[in-house]
Amino acid sequence: MKNFINIDIKNLRCEFLENPLGVDVMEPRLGWKLYSSSKNVYQEAYQIMVSSSRDKCKAGEYDLWDSRKVLSEKTSSIKYKGKELKSNEIYYWKVKVWDNYGDSFFSEINTFEMGLLQEDDWKAKWISMDWKNKAGWSPIFRKDFNVKGKVKKARAYISGLGYFEMTINGCRVGDNVLDPAQTDYNIRTFYVTHDMTYLLKDNSNTVGVMLGDGFYHQNKVWGGNMAYGVPRLICQIHIEYNDGTKEIILSNNEWKCFYGPIVLNNIYSGENYDSRLEQKGWNEPNFDDSQWYEAEEVEGPAGKLVSQMIPPIKRMEYFHPKEIKEIKKGIYIVDMGRNFAGWTRLKANLTAGTEVTMRHSESVYKDGTPNFSSTGVQFIGMPQTHKYIFNGEEKVFEPKFNYCGFRYIEVTGLPFIPEESTFEGVAVYTALEESGEFQCSNEDINNIHKMVKNTITSNLQGNITDCPTREKCGWLGDAMIIADSIMYNWDAVTFWEKYTKDIESTRKANGTWMMIAPGKRVCGEAAPAWGAAQVQIPWYLYEFYNDVEIVEDQYDAIKEWTNYLLSKAEEYLISFGIGDWWYPGGRENLDVPHHLISTAYFFQSTILTAKIAKVLCRTEDIEVYNELAENIKKAFNKRYYNKEKSTYGTQTADSFALALGLVEDENELKVAETIANDIKYRGFHVTTGHIGTKYIFEMLTDYGYEDYAFNALVQKEYPGFVHLLNEGYTTIPERWEGDKDYGEPRNTGSLSHPFKGGFDSWIYSHILGIKADAPGFKKITIKPYLIGDLSWAKGSYETIYGKVKCQWNRECDNFRIKVTIPVNTSAKVYLPVEGKIYSVIDDSKEKVDLQSDKNKKKYIEIESGEYEFIGIHNS
Repeated sequence: MKNFINIDIKNLRCEFLENPLGVDVMEPRLGWKLYSSSKNVYQEAYQIMVSSSRDKCKAGEYDLWDSRKVLSEKTSSIKYKGKELKSNEIYYWKVKVWDNYGDSFFSEINTFEMGLLQEDDWKAKWISMDWKNKAGWSPIFRKDFNVKGKVKKARAYISGLGYFEMTINGCRVGDNVLDPAQTDYNIRTFYVTHDMTYLLKDNSNTVGVMLGDGFYHQNKVWGGNMAYGVPRLICQIHIEYNDGTKEIILSNNEWKCFYGPIVLNNIYSGENYDSRLEQKGWNEPNFDDSQWYEAEEVEGPAGKLVSQMIPPIKRMEYFHPKEIKEIKKGIYIVDMGRNFAGWTRLKANLTAGTEVTMRHSESVYKDGTPNFSSTGVQFIGMPQTHKYIFNGEEKVFEPKFNYCGFRYIEVTGLPFIPEESTFEGVAVYTALEESGEFQCSNEDINNIHKMVKNTITSNLQGNITDCPTREKCGWLGDAMIIADSIMYNWDAVTFWEKYTKDIESTRKANGTWMMIAPGKRVCGEAAPAWGAAQVQIPWYLYEFYNDVEIVEDQYDAIKEWTNYLLSKAEEYLISFGIGDWWYPGGRENLDVPHHLISTAYFFQSTILTAKIAKVLCRTEDIEVYNELAENIKKAFNKRYYNKEKSTYGTQTADSFALALGLVEDENELKVAETIANDIKYRGFHVTTGHIGTKYIFEMLTDYGYEDYAFNALVQKEYPGFVHLLNEGYTTIPERWEGDKDYGEPRNTGSLSHPFKGGFDSWIYSHILGIKADAPGFKKITIKPYLIGDLSWAKGSYETIYGKVKCQWNRECDNFRIKVTIPVNTSAKVYLPVEGKIYSVIDDSKEKVDLQSDKNKKKYIEIESGEYEFIGIHNS
């Protein structure tokens, strides 16, 4: 008798987003996930159906595309191949799948909606205050318009540079902040699509827009020559009525503009708000704007307008202060309890003209006064400052166009003793969905993992920044070193696709690869350890999401980068660059020569280029780059390997060389032993900077020294992560020393720098044990290492196929592991029973026969479903 199998088809995505607005690619990628409580279930075929209306889709009238039955297990990144899609149209789609038992199932109907696909779809004009613009002052714009009937659909397509906030009839449109995300505006500029259907009223309506400088008009910090132009906006509101008629409201010189209550704003230094300058009802109908100026029609940025197809920055977390102290008369220090990026809401009702100043810092001196040095006051020219002037009414103030990196706030000007309810911390960052969960029996490791995540969220600001204070820049080397850790923790495919294209646009704007992308502050041509992001990040996207499109799109640039390095090489060695950054005791680790690091990244770029060529079936390139990689490897070992001491010189060099595959096979175990001996000799302290820290724990674990990795990770003395936790840090400092290892806080760089958190991927891949064995985790390896004193670990990772779960625990000599493998995937589950006398049983109490890999590690192969395996020691 046939078993009943049920499959739920969920998480339908277009361009990796659920029911997206503003899709601006002509062949959007579609995907879905399958869920079943049964084991050994996979998809044998699919059918995608797309219609122009929901009713047609329900009725089986697929007038846009019917793929028919396609024999394939593929469930992600399937390109639309139907009739030509049109601007501003909504499309309705569903999918049917057939499983390996011969049954078929339908999904619910989802939608995707197109943006403005052609340049001539834009009828609106860019507008600005232009010559009336006052430096740092935020302009406001308004336009009255009439709605002429019952509205079926209304969309706003808007770009406001640097940032904008939009209202309809006084109501805020959407909950995005710091929008749109930063780009190279002279190459491409994001517009945002908003659904305004339910905000419009019969008859009179008003659209209001406030602009901030953002990065577009950043003319105050880093030399003052970083601006592209004065703030400006372009806006089209498309209205479709129930009777089928349509109307477009356009930005042009018929709009009115004036000076808003934000009298100073800069993305680095802060924001000043004078509520006495508020004009009641300025963004509502029936407001007298006769004293306002006509908006100036101006040239837009040189870049192409493209839809912002990544999750926006939003208010993501809220919390109240941990402590408030009055350090001097009328000077209060507010401790928010953790370092984060965002701002603080201030709630008060004060006499008109009362000015409250809030200055932000990451740390304080022993006397409680703020230490502004880590926030880069020497570069910014002032602390990160928010000033509010009251108008005699109760106000809840928060900035609109600036964010700070901070834990402490110095507050002056309050005429009363503040309470915790006076302030509310607001953490803002890109609203990526969390994809990873991890917890284990060791609280130090849990807190280290949390510290890494806190540091990363503080720097997820439309691209990945180095710090949320003095620089706020997307350094390529920093991004590359933590990209896979971010992919484990968050669903980040669109985020990293955006950043990969930022690398491309910055290169186009400057003629070559730069150290930073995007923006005007680029800090020179990219060193190999930074520019290799051109290859590594697309490869990660392929590994994690089976994102073939991004490696195909970037393949020419990938080859050009590798060939560029080849042109700089002498006898396959690279002599320029920057090395391992901020090792214990200094900045660039001179014990690891920069030319060693550069040559190693030359090898990595080359070998990945060969792998990508294989993915794309570029047969000739495979041979060329594999041969080049072999020549680099020979030259590298000849130049840097010390055969007598079995080392390349340092923990970083040895770990890095092992991880990249530069070590000759016969020397691998010797080099691993050298790392282990050195770290043990140093009392289980690392000597690594940002590069070595990523790889050393993984290499120690891979080569049988997992307990050494554990001891180094939970090291309680300097340098070590637990040492930092015990010193009170909630984010990872730029330097191992933080700012408290000198007896008194001093200038020691940023206290929220994610580039030392690259090892967090190892927590998922080795402690939890979840790794991809095929692109997109189509095949999965579950291989936990029982490191140190851990008695259990549990967690999950959300793949493009569904959630992989793993929970293991050990008690005495017995071992138990529970796993969940998504529909349409399979897995190898390794059990740590080698070298011991064990019987392994499954959840049905049946004995399991294990297989052995080439290293004699024991595993069992399973299909999708939930499983439990128990290893019982036969004493």
